[in-house]
Amino acid sequence: MRSLERWYLRMTLAMHKTCFYLLAFQFCSLASFANAADNDCGDFGASSSCNSNLCCKSNSGFFADAELTLLTPHSGSVTIAPLSSTAILPERDLGVGGRYWLGYRAETGLGFRSRYWSFDQEAVGGPTLDPSLTAQTWDAELTQLFTRGRYSFDLSGGVRWGEIDDQVAPVLTESFNGWGSTVALSASRQLGNGPFSLIGGARGSLLFGDHVVNIVGAPIASSQEVMPVLEMQLGGEYSQELWGTHAFARAAFETQLWELPPTALGLLDQNIGFVGVTFSTGIRF
Repeated sequence: MRSLERWYLRMTLAMHKTCFYLLAFQFCSLASFANAADNDCGDFGASSSCNSNLCCKSNSGFFADAELTLLTPHSGSVTIAPLSSTAILPERDLGVGGRYWLGYRAETGLGFRSRYWSFDQEAVGGPTLDPSLTAQTWDAELTQLFTRGRYSFDLSGGVRWGEIDDQVAPVLTESFNGWGSTVALSASRQLGNGPFSLIGGARGSLLFGDHVVNIVGAPIASSQEVMPVLEMQLGGEYSQELWGTHAFARAAFETQLWELPPTALGLLDQNIGFVGVTFSTGIRF
């Protein structure tokens, strides 16, 4: 069993490293393309030829963002030993969550950002069968903004705290609580000289913490484990100068994958995914 756990740890570490290299490669490729395709603005701040082109305006200052997440969790099949052929599929509805950002960026593009996300969702099942799922994350990270022409790239890295608590069945719950590292890359491309842009982003996190499985409130398995979390977004943005500040609104399609580790002796093994849409609005001072 220990050899299996070591294999799982090596695989998750390799996944995290691969995700980081992929983000770095994507950033370098997109930055090179943007530099060659459209270099009518400076790297940071304003250009004398900007006029009303938003891509040239300064991105420095404090910023805040509030995001509504409408996501449906999917746990797929749940394998419970020794009943390996038994699949428990909680039917889950759309859940509502909130994500909040606060940060500061200097004229050089270097900045700091704090993010908090909370999700709470109950499954369909009535008063006698009421499985539920809650999740939270908090990130503290350094950011570096690069702009070239109508393209912007925001590279970030820092620490993350994450927690997920899933009531798989009326008497069976699984939870994970831990800290780790997080890296992310987001990009935007302004459409023409107007206020609309295409946006996208990817984030990878690797958390180390406590993994607990309870039956009727009593822990039957508890261990220190590692869990990767992957997130992606793709959507659009509208931005506009408003009362001396820069305001924006975004809508995006979002997916997440939480790779919960298997318990000892293969008692419980499941992954949890989230899929849905997000709507956000924010302001930069």
